[in-house]
Amino acid sequence: MVTGGIRMRPEDAGAAEVALPAEEILQALPSAIAVLEPDLPELRYRYVNSAYQQLRPDRAMVGRTVSEVWPEYAAEWLRLAAQVLEGGQRYQAADVPFFRGRPGAPPREVWYSFTFDRLAARPPRPAELLVQVVETTAHVEQRRSAMRLAQAASRSASLLDALFSAAPLGLAFVDRDLRFERVNAALAALDGVAVKEHLGRPVQELLPGCRGEARARDFRRILETGEPMLDVELEGDTPGRPGDVRAWRESWFPVHQGDEVVGLGVVVADVTAERRIAELQKNLMGLVSHDLRTPLSAIRTGVHLLFQQGGPEERRSRILSRMSSSADRMQSIIHDLLDFSRIQASGGLAISRRPARIEEVCARAVQEVRELKPSCDVRLTSHGDGAGEWDPERLVQVVSNLVTNAVQHSRPGAPVLVAAEGLADEVRVEVRNQGEPIPEELRRRLFRPFSRGPRAGSFGLGLYIVREIVRSHGGAVEVRSTPEEGTSFTVRLPRRAAP
Repeated sequence: MVTGGIRMRPEDAGAAEVALPAEEILQALPSAIAVLEPDLPELRYRYVNSAYQQLRPDRAMVGRTVSEVWPEYAAEWLRLAAQVLEGGQRYQAADVPFFRGRPGAPPREVWYSFTFDRLAARPPRPAELLVQVVETTAHVEQRRSAMRLAQAASRSASLLDALFSAAPLGLAFVDRDLRFERVNAALAALDGVAVKEHLGRPVQELLPGCRGEARARDFRRILETGEPMLDVELEGDTPGRPGDVRAWRESWFPVHQGDEVVGLGVVVADVTAERRIAELQKNLMGLVSHDLRTPLSAIRTGVHLLFQQGGPEERRSRILSRMSSSADRMQSIIHDLLDFSRIQASGGLAISRRPARIEEVCARAVQEVRELKPSCDVRLTSHGDGAGEWDPERLVQVVSNLVTNAVQHSRPGAPVLVAAEGLADEVRVEVRNQGEPIPEELRRRLFRPFSRGPRAGSFGLGLYIVREIVRSHGGAVEVRSTPEEGTSFTVRLPRRAAP
């Protein structure tokens, strides 16, 4: 029979030895409750509430054994029940998965927490088993969902970190105090400063002077207005590579967290190569339209005059001399362009080392300049051991270029001084002239291709090629220019190639 939602066997309906809770309490409990009595070696259901009956709605439970109701779980349940009834200790199992389904529907996975307790009865009745079952599917799914979200967030954070680290563009996050909080390796490489040396430092400290202050003003304006600054074109050297002039395109934008601006995002692209390609195209157009056209026109005019007018031998000699100079000029341009092409194609110039002496290299170069400019005053001195292994033809090209520039920019009547000196592990060549100092802005880009001053007589590849030849020998070239001391170019060369 059924009494108020509590199912029991008919013969126990009037039993007084077991006092069951009131129906209202049982119905209010969220858990499914059952009482099982020993019927060795089995357990038989004596009471189940409605919630417990819903665990297996397709078969009646009261009066049946565990093996009849739960044949798939009976062996394990009977083992556990025996331990509880014999030892008296509670057994609990949390979030146990089951598959439950209705007829005609696929089973679904659900989770339950179980409690087995020993329920004492009045003698001579044996102790019974009280079973409480609470479905925890919602809690398990919530926990799993939270774990999935946490894992997804962790994966997203890892992916963002990987993206941030591997991005070919420079990326940084700057907090509201204008301190670098995150910097990727690409930006550190562009700045020439390690990632860890960026962190916590304000932009004014990393970029000292007026550039740092200007950048700080721009960053504060973005934080105040919320308006980004995109594709800002900048040029200059970096904290880690002073003197190496580069070009960048930067974008700065506010980073929001909710309605609050928490800092700035910085994206930096190195556009030095792009700028140089644009400059190359521009300068090549100028080269074709002017630098090559001028000597070519002189040659054509001279040829025309010789054919059309003839004239005295002295006049013919002057015309031929101008034609020869123009041809030499064209040949020099073509040689420089070929060297420039080799550098761009392979990243440097190939050299052929053999034993040589630096004073002999300088003497050859000075003689070449004297032959081209007989009126110039070039004075050569040498000291120390000048022996080494270099490409002498290329070094003559270096010294000749430096001496020619010095002669061109010297004050009238002032000598050009060339000094070769052998030191312990290297040799040094200095070319000095007295004249107008080189402006700071020009000095910063002097060794870049197609960089020319207002009085330049070349089209701007000479010093660039000088630097590349010196670098190919493992050396370095530097320039100093002041009104008091004049201008000096110093070349340092190791005696031999590094092992």
